[in-house]
Amino acid sequence: GLIWVDTLTSSLSISVDNYAVGGAQTGTMNVNDGLPGGPFGGLQDQIADYTGGTVDTTATHIVWAGANNFTTIPADISAAISTSVTELLTAVGNLKAQGVTDIWLINLPDLGLTPRLLDLGLGAQGSALTDAFNGALNTGLAGAGFTDVNVFDSAGALRDIVGDPGAFGFANVTDGCLNDLTCLLSPTVADTYMFWDDIHPTTVTHDILAQRLEVALMHAIPVPAAVWLFASALMALGWARRRVA
Repeated sequence: GLIWVDTLTSSLSISVDNYAVGGAQTGTMNVNDGLPGGPFGGLQDQIADYTGGTVDTTATHIVWAGANNFTTIPADISAAISTSVTELLTAVGNLKAQGVTDIWLINLPDLGLTPRLLDLGLGAQGSALTDAFNGALNTGLAGAGFTDVNVFDSAGALRDIVGDPGAFGFANVTDGCLNDLTCLLSPTVADTYMFWDDIHPTTVTHDILAQRLEVALMHAIPVPAAVWLFASALMALGWARRRVA
């Protein structure tokens, strides 16, 4: 189905140039690099490809990356967060160096809410990691002097849904729709699920994120006429317990 950027650009009637690659990490790696056709590159490659050509300094630039850096629980969470945030700040700095002024970062979605982490009993740990990452990102932006960079709170948006599912039309926010046969047979049932599988949101969830981001963008001056996107697939991550010898 449609994802948030499709809904957003359609609603605003604006064009989008999408450099996003599914599986991209904040550096130069991609979780899918081992598949045929790889390597596929990470966020830094997307930025380099873009800045190597014509840069549209009047457009809104949206960067969303980070989740794919945590496909497993790292042995040193603090170090992994520090590396990821540093790479995000590098991407922002490279855009700014080209004269880009309207930059939006979307922070890390609450990984602890995904059915996969909940099933592994890692929900609390995933949420704590999310908070640490997003806190470090805010601190890093301030420390780098990037106070004009906007941050959209995707973690807060997902938590709002879980806090009051019925208000958003959801009946299930803890399981993947694919686990329910009736969900596969009925779009109406699918629309009551927050997650499509154990990691990916449903189209309805993407719509909610798009609507919230649209409100944020509409409060910006001027309203964007074009959008450039640098990202990875939303929550295209796979968590696994780290083996302890």
